[in-house]
Amino acid sequence: MPLTYSLWKVAGHATEKKSFDQIPRTKTGVLKEFRFSPTVFHLLPLLFHLATVFLVFWLFCFLTHHPIASFLGSLLFAIHPVQVESVAWVSGLKETLGGFFCVLSLFLFLLGQETPPKSKQYKLFLFISTLAFLMGLCSNPSSIALPGICLTLQYFLYKK
Repeated sequence: MPLTYSLWKVAGHATEKKSFDQIPRTKTGVLKEFRFSPTVFHLLPLLFHLATVFLVFWLFCFLTHHPIASFLGSLLFAIHPVQVESVAWVSGLKETLGGFFCVLSLFLFLLGQETPPKSKQYKLFLFISTLAFLMGLCSNPSSIALPGICLTLQYFLYKK
């Protein structure tokens, strides 16, 4: 979960309240606690879920070539995620972040399969897909199942 902790640290520094007269001090004058705005921490999982919804829409459009069905499928995913706690709770950021990077990696992998194998675009898609997979793995260890999903889709969709 190093990526999740890094994102929390950035959000903490961005929302730190600087009014030192409101912060209690210890007897030695050292600051006793820091005050953070919880709004950003609650918005982070929601924003990553929203970004994942858009990725799911484009992934469904890519797989089905039917925009209305893709919209309905992504709308269902947006309204009722598999784990509601991951979107609603601050501590669920790791699942939301891991899901975002896994869907991004899967989408880029499938885009790469549509390009000629010897082209630079093919290598670029696979490289960015691998980076997204590694970032998903740094966010949530359950992302380890993604290569198996990619290989299964490659076998059944492209017969490779």
